[in-house]
Amino acid sequence: MTASVSPAMTKQDIIEYLKNVQISTTTQRVEMAHLLLSKLQHISAEEVYNLVNKEYSKASRATVYNNLHLFERAGLIKSLNISPVLTVYDTNTTPHFHFVDTETGRIRDIACNTQTMNKILETALECEDLEQSNAQVAGLQLIFYGKE
Repeated sequence: MTASVSPAMTKQDIIEYLKNVQISTTTQRVEMAHLLLSKLQHISAEEVYNLVNKEYSKASRATVYNNLHLFERAGLIKSLNISPVLTVYDTNTTPHFHFVDTETGRIRDIACNTQTMNKILETALECEDLEQSNAQVAGLQLIFYGKE
C-alpha cells in the first residue's frame, strides 16, 4: 500500500491511515508521520530528528530510526541511498527515478512513464549475473548524478 501524501493531510487523516496499515498510533509516531507525510520530500533521519524535536515532543534518535523503518515496511515512505554516508526518506512512493545535483545536493524526482520504466527493469534483469543466479528482484532504484 502506498501513502496518499497530501499537504492537506490532517493529524486525524494520519491517525486513520496508520490504523489502516496496522501501526499503533502513539503521540510521537503520529507527530512524525504528520511531519513526513504532509508534503512530498526527501529527508534524512537527522533532519527528521531535528524537526520532531523542534516542532513536537522530544524523541530519541532510536525512536526516530525505529519509526522510519516501521513506516518504510508499511509502505508510507521509501529509503533512498544517495551515497555510502547519506540515506534519505522519500515520501513519494509512486514509481519514479531521482536526480541528485552534485553541487548543491538537491534531490528531485524524475517522473517516467510505466512503459519506459518497465524497459529499464527488463534490461537490468537481463544482466548475466542476475539471470544465472535466479535472483528474485524486488525493486530497482535509479539515481542520476550531475549538475543542473
